[in-house]
Amino acid sequence: MRTSRRRELASRRKGRKKGRLEFEEIPTTGELVDLGRHISFTERRSEDAERELRQVKILMLLKNHIGEEFTGVVSGIANFGLFVQLNTWLADGLIRYEDLMDDWWSVDTRSGVIRGERTGKRIAIGDVVKAIIVNVDVARRELNLAITEHFGKPGAAKALDQRPPMPGKKGKRAGQTCQTERCA
Repeated sequence: MRTSRRRELASRRKGRKKGRLEFEEIPTTGELVDLGRHISFTERRSEDAERELRQVKILMLLKNHIGEEFTGVVSGIANFGLFVQLNTWLADGLIRYEDLMDDWWSVDTRSGVIRGERTGKRIAIGDVVKAIIVNVDVARRELNLAITEHFGKPGAAKALDQRPPMPGKKGKRAGQTCQTERCA
């Protein structure tokens, strides 16, 4: 008898009731739906807080790197400027059109391209650029950049050099060195 009494007391201490689950204790479908909504909302709020904390920490770090140049990729185009993600820090910064090289830019947000009216220069989403950190405002969560160099699509120059020679064509492609008797 003593051992069964100990088990009963131990199970009560752990917060468990002895015996089977009663039907009154099973939550209804509505309660489960409400619980699911609450958990989803809490999870989204937690992810947002984590994302914001990460952004603040990166901006605090980048505040010490103002004036330094980094390689990045154009990640978005809007009516007020373009966004560049720095490869080193995976942080998005804004380049306003008025700060972007010496030109007037026509914006096509649908295709993700801007074109210089005077120079004809074209910058699109996915283009590789070198950007300099101009300003960091941690309170407003802003990273302002300026483009110093535009490289175009990643690997575009390499792809031309690595293509095999076209059959039936003689001569060299621009930038290709001849290593067979056919090219000579």
